Amino acid sequence: MICTYRHIDQDIGDYYMSDLTLNMAFDCERIFLSVMSIKTKKILAVCNYIFPPMNTGNTAINQLIDNLSKLQITEKIISPSLKYKNVIYTVLDYEATLIPVKYFNEKEKYLKVLFPQSKNSTVFTEKIPQIKAMAVSAIDPVYPAAISIPYSKAKYRSVYSVLIKKIFALPEKSHFTTNVLVHVCDNVFELLVRKSNKLIFINTFQYKRKSDILYYFLYTLNKLGLDIGAIAVFLCGKARETDLLKDIKIHAYHSMYYKGNDNFLLIT
Repeated sequence: MICTYRHIDQDIGDYYMSDLTLNMAFDCERIFLSVMSIKTKKILAVCNYIFPPMNTGNTAINQLIDNLSKLQITEKIISPSLKYKNVIYTVLDYEATLIPVKYFNEKEKYLKVLFPQSKNSTVFTEKIPQIKAMAVSAIDPVYPAAISIPYSKAKYRSVYSVLIKKIFALPEKSHFTTNVLVHVCDNVFELLVRKSNKLIFINTFQYKRKSDILYYFLYTLNKLGLDIGAIAVFLCGKARETDLLKDIKIHAYHSMYYKGNDNFLLIT
């Protein structure tokens, strides 16, 4: 277990536990943690840990439980003695789609059509009020089973629901009616486009190299008929690690990393 980033606000001790939410975003090899004030929305702690590759099969849940147990011993902000008001978790390894509320019915069938090879997944649905749609996502049952041991009342939020909320909360840029949000993970990235306060595109793309991200980014904006010189682009996740901003700026000058520690956009 390796800690790659850790910052604790010196004023965290001034808050009551009843005003704090613990946010967790993780996959099989890394976990992000943040603590946020419910009242002020201030981020009071941010941590990032990396674990050895997880085994497959029946031992996966045991290894994930073991990782969480070791982390609770090492990391004070998730000590078992701390009773947060809310615990929210997001799984970065997922399958998902969006369906307009008026057409939504039988949540499982959508994912079976889109991901026919997927089996034994735990399916969640979330209403996304900003776009009047339902997010349907599936994750490996290992994750909710493992998280329920230390946090029996932990609530799940999908990557899609978090990112949609974020793009509608982006800083207003008076010069632009179009905002683009790019969230980069290890092997996939999410691309969202909001125009005139409406979400006009969201999708998850697989990539092997940085050039793949640039290709899908430019291809999507071109197919949407957008003027690349008149959009604001916000980058987050592992975009800084891949030095993506430099390449994006060549095509879209008004680009920036999301404010704060961008690696942790999903959990803030």
